[in-house]
Amino acid sequence: MEKHTDFTCNPEYLLQYNKLMLHQGAFVRQVLKVIQTSSTVNLEGVGDIEVNHLRNYNTNVLSQAFNLKARFIAYWKIKEICNEVGGSIESLLEESPSITMKSEKLSRSVKVLRESKKTVAKIMDRIGVYGDH
Repeated sequence: MEKHTDFTCNPEYLLQYNKLMLHQGAFVRQVLKVIQTSSTVNLEGVGDIEVNHLRNYNTNVLSQAFNLKARFIAYWKIKEICNEVGGSIESLLEESPSITMKSEKLSRSVKVLRESKKTVAKIMDRIGVYGDH
């Protein structure tokens, strides 16, 4: 259910799905026409669809199949958009060479400071030991 909610809450998904569902009635009517001049039906946003194999089904089954196919089409369009956006976000998160150099320099400085801290601590311990005598 979580996966279903993730994309169905997406406004782009709902927009795509609703656009497709507006054509459901016309599509089903065209498929069920007794006299057909063509074996394909053009669906806006999808293109030509071969429908000869669909003529054996009743209106209810065709409507359910159309609904399911509309959900898949809307889902895949959103997935493609997310992948495109995701790819560009990943490239934005990559460090530039100058940032990488600065990061390495900072890491070396932190290492030197830690070593200096240990050295100062040893010196302070020696001062404390000699100061007691």
